Amino acid sequence: MPELREGALRWAATSPGERAFLFERVIADTHAVGLEWNAAACRANGLDPDGPDRPPLDIERVGQPRYPDPVRHRHGNRLSVRVMPASLLDGVLFTGDSAEVWMEPGVDEATMQATQATAYADLLAHAGVNLVLGAGNVAAVAPQDVGHKLIGEGRVVIVKANAVNDYLVGYWQRALAAFVEAGDVRIVTGDARVGKYLVHHHGVDDVHITGSEFTDDAGVHVERTADPSSRGRYRRGLSRIVVRPA
Repeated sequence: MPELREGALRWAATSPGERAFLFERVIADTHAVGLEWNAAACRANGLDPDGPDRPPLDIERVGQPRYPDPVRHRHGNRLSVRVMPASLLDGVLFTGDSAEVWMEPGVDEATMQATQATAYADLLAHAGVNLVLGAGNVAAVAPQDVGHKLIGEGRVVIVKANAVNDYLVGYWQRALAAFVEAGDVRIVTGDARVGKYLVHHHGVDDVHITGSEFTDDAGVHVERTADPSSRGRYRRGLSRIVVRPA
């Protein structure tokens, strides 16, 4: 208590800038201890720290991701499953938001489970190189696309940053360092000519586009003029509503 009494006077004399500096350190230290903290809290409350929001670990253990909620039977002979929020943290961060995956009519639960995580059923069959044309004004979109391609589709990725996002490349390199160092991700910059070169490159198996209408139009042009055997390599990434057959 004497130490705190002295501390009260010391804190009263601490400037706002010094207080801000201390809180910045607390934020960094909280991030450093966050995983262990979360695991301990989960164990104390009887929860699984590797819950349904970590699907690769589910696949490693049981062969497929777990559903956050039970499968629901809908009208029209359809099934749906809620996929977000997948955890208490999701619920806090995305209050009021939710996402469901609806199956095509006639798909039963056995078929739905059998077609989960198909990239992991035959890893070599899904091996390939994806090109992410990363533009737009949301700084995290390209890294999110990289994560989806690597984990969800089993592809390695080359990211071509638009000039508007060149200033982010250094941060992306650091954030994705584990994948970069393993040789699974490469990040490049350049103008539209670089993007066109990569789109046409024989080493690229498919293309994911996020950006302006100019980039989108260029992708459509590539799709229309490419060899028919390569059709399907282009995928629009601009729709806010994603419809994908099971």
